[in-house]
Order: sequence, then C-alpha cells, then structure tokens
Amino acid sequence: MCYQAAVEYRLTEAAEPTEMFLPLDFLAACEGRAAEPVSLDTSAPGKVTASWVDKRVPMVVEYLPDAPAEPPDFPALPAESSVNEPCLWTALRDAAETSESGRIRFALDCLQLRGGRGQIIATDSRQVLVQSGLHFPWSEDVLVPASAVFGCRDLPADQPVGIGKTGEWLTFTIVPWSISLRLETDARFPDVSHHVSDPQFATARLRLSDDDAKFLTQTLPRLPTDDEHNNPVTVDLNGQVVIRARGEGQPHATELVLSNSRLEGDPIVFNTNRRYLDRAAQLGFRDVHLFGNNVPALCNDGQRKYVWALLEPGQPITSHPDNVRIKSAVSGVQAA
Repeated sequence: MCYQAAVEYRLTEAAEPTEMFLPLDFLAACEGRAAEPVSLDTSAPGKVTASWVDKRVPMVVEYLPDAPAEPPDFPALPAESSVNEPCLWTALRDAAETSESGRIRFALDCLQLRGGRGQIIATDSRQVLVQSGLHFPWSEDVLVPASAVFGCRDLPADQPVGIGKTGEWLTFTIVPWSISLRLETDARFPDVSHHVSDPQFATARLRLSDDDAKFLTQTLPRLPTDDEHNNPVTVDLNGQVVIRARGEGQPHATELVLSNSRLEGDPIVFNTNRRYLDRAAQLGFRDVHLFGNNVPALCNDGQRKYVWALLEPGQPITSHPDNVRIKSAVSGVQAA
C-alpha cells in the first residue's frame, strides 16, 4: 500500500490479524522463479525477519522499518462493480503498452476508461488503441495511471475481472487479489476521435495471412536501419506485398515479400515506423486500412481500433534487382 496504489491478497483460511511495514525493496529481494513460500517473523520488537529458499539456498533478510506517522488506509472495496471477461486484463495491458511514460501537456501516461461507452483508450501521440465492448459501473470518463501491473503474469489469467470505483480509487478484483489505483482527477486527456478514420473511406487495404503475420513479427524487427528513432521501412503494395529496409552504408535494400498476403484497392507505397506495423500484427490485426501515404493507418476488428501515424512520404526505398529478397513460405491458406 502507498498513496497512489494498493494491492490486497485475501486469505481464505482464518488467521490472527498482524500488521507490519516493509520497504518495497522486500518484494524484489524475495522474488523468485519458483512459487516458494516466504516466512515473516515479527516476534522481535521493531524488526521483521524474512526467510525463504532460493534454488535450495536458505535466505534470511532482516528489516528495521519505521512505521509511517499516519499509515494510509486501504481503499474500501467498491459498493458496485461490473464483472468482465478475463480479456479485460489483457486489454489493460495492451493499453498500457500504448501509453507514454511521461507527460507534457496531456496525461499520455494514463488510460482513459469511458464509462458510458465501455471503452479503454490509450495513446502516446503517435499511436492510438481504442478497445470497446467492456462494462464499467459508471457513466463518466476517468483517467487511471498506465501501470505495469496490468497483464501481470503472476495474476490468474482465466478469472473474471471485477472493476469498480470508490471516491478517488479504481479497484480491479481478480480473486483473491484486489488492485486499487488512485484516479487522476486533475489531468487532461486528448480527444483522439478525429484520428480514427472510417474504414469505408479507405482507398487500399492490406490483408495479412496468419502465416505472413507470424513471419513479419519474426523478421521485421531484424531488418537493417539507418534511423534508430523512426525505424523506417517502405511498404510497396503493387502486385505484391513487399517491405523494404536499408541500413547505413548498405548499397542495396533488404526486402521482405509476403507471399500469402494481398492488396485490395489502389496500389500504394508508404513509409512507416516498423514498430507499429509489427505491433499491429502482434495485436492480432490482419487488415490494415490505408487512406493515403501521409494519413494514419487503421486496423479495425470491430471491438478494437489501432491507429498509427505514417512517416513522411519522402524518398521511398525502391525496387532493385540487387536487393536482398526474403520470401515467406507459400502456405495453403491465403489471406481471406
């Protein structure tokens, strides 16, 4: 428990109530790969002794913590909560990974939870992720910090997720855990709606096959680059689906040919940060809607919308017979 977050684990068996204070470093000290128990001994006044076994080696650490002058109270559990499918926890993780680590004008380090629309929105000003179809027991929009706890692998991944709001706290419940985060009540979040285009106005659509999406996520991050900040690649959709990259001092480009994917609509060549194209594939999107070579690209599967800004058209990397060409294996299933 701190002044911005609280985590509570409820034991089912009866036990004598005990209160102790430990530094957060304690959690890092006793972390291990195996689910070994940690014993806490408070028999000595003013001292807490923690003991556990790490790879068959006994570990003992003593703490002499000072209790806060006014220990913060744990947030009360919400009187009203909505139960969502386990996918809510994954949605929060994906949203947190779309956010920015800091803020200048807007609270890009927060997630916007829209009660009336059942949406989670996140952006870092270069990409936007909108996820719908969720259930929140409030009608207004609230902001919650984009915490690393979202999607934590140590929490049950197959349990329903309860969510509720009490005062300045937002509480998520995954039995037997309760996780509360203090709401950002004075921060501002940008209106991202004008960046999300309507798919029906797209002039082209890239349709990725499942096999090519897997091939893309394995190879795209390894392509050479001469710009570590923008990580540019050229996507050439004209008869074939070809992605080109070139490293500093490299006379000819490296090409990825997606043998099982296709274009629908007008031919188009555009430059993009490979990170966002890779992320779209990893998020499970298979259709990329395009509106021009300098207009944000859109992925939309009905429940989720992922938008990212393309790079300036500039000088696209062109085809050349001496380019290094890598083709995905032809599969029996083409992009539908």
